[in-house]
Amino acid sequence: MLLMLSAGVGITPMFASLNVFLRDQFTLASGPPLHVVHVHVDKDEQSVPFLDSFLHWHKLLSVNKRGVDPVTYRFIPKYTQSGSGRPTLADWRKLLLDDTFQTVDILVMLCGPPAFMRSVQLDLTSNEIGVSANNIVTEAFDF
Repeated sequence: MLLMLSAGVGITPMFASLNVFLRDQFTLASGPPLHVVHVHVDKDEQSVPFLDSFLHWHKLLSVNKRGVDPVTYRFIPKYTQSGSGRPTLADWRKLLLDDTFQTVDILVMLCGPPAFMRSVQLDLTSNEIGVSANNIVTEAFDF
């Protein structure tokens, strides 16, 4: 499973990666099935860059069968102004531990503001969740 976690402008590398991957028919046809879950945190819906693309991919690929179809994609937005806010340890537990995956099988792409990234890394690598720090790839925007 590929877990994409982004906040604010951190959604940009996620868009670039998905846009290239989902257009590569050879990779889709020849590689193992890929299950992508993308959680994005932003102020509100209007603040999400490329929102139409993410919603299109979700509509198109979230109905696919995991492990059977070449790719599945779920987009889960969280809006801080509507009260859903940043994901908590309980949110990660529900998303990751209630699924059929072992945390050892999860690769995380993480991008966003430094405080968001630190918080997410601490939650995911906690004993309760158990994602290995070696399975978390980060892209920092520190400017």
